[in-house]
Amino acid sequence: MRLFVISTASIILLLTALLIFDSNLAFAKKGDSSKKKIELCCAWGDSLDDGILTFSINDGGSDLAKIVKLAINDWEKALGGIEFKYVKDGSDADVEIDFKKGKGKKVGKTVTFFDHLGFINQVDISISKKSYGYTLDKRTLEHVAKHEIGHALGLGHATFKGTLMSPNVDEIITKISACELESVKYANNWKFDEKVNSPHPLDKDDFKCKKK
Repeated sequence: MRLFVISTASIILLLTALLIFDSNLAFAKKGDSSKKKIELCCAWGDSLDDGILTFSINDGGSDLAKIVKLAINDWEKALGGIEFKYVKDGSDADVEIDFKKGKGKKVGKTVTFFDHLGFINQVDISISKKSYGYTLDKRTLEHVAKHEIGHALGLGHATFKGTLMSPNVDEIITKISACELESVKYANNWKFDEKVNSPHPLDKDDFKCKKK
């Protein structure tokens, strides 16, 4: 079974600002809409055949679990076509979410596992409660949770600022953009497109956002 670490979100404290960043992808130039793209990692395989992805939450406590469930619910409502179902036993979950105490700058990580055909069959997400000794607030945790769930759905990073899947942001974002939704649907179009009834490999590695 192959695995792929898709994201390691990071956090630093600069004066009174809370910044999330990952330096492995540069910003697109401001105003250059031709470079507004979201990288595509991969597509779900047979686990998504019934339209349901199961998830579990470990060591989160009721407050943290609530934040994650609300984040997942937002993705579910916005996407349509996929149902997320909570299960207590992580060994039975398609997506397993763990909370860590957190001592350094990493606040989120998604590890994706693939079947022998290269399709996603399991995802492990870890989210840190603290960074550099600071407890992350509700909105920051919501941002991190939604970002990592985006990776779990097959997305890489965005190549531009001001969006949930950007690896470098100067603000906390909790809104799932239209481009992120369309990217997930494209990555898993065998499930969202009624004309396709079985998983197939992606034919490109990014999705270009539509100009407004």
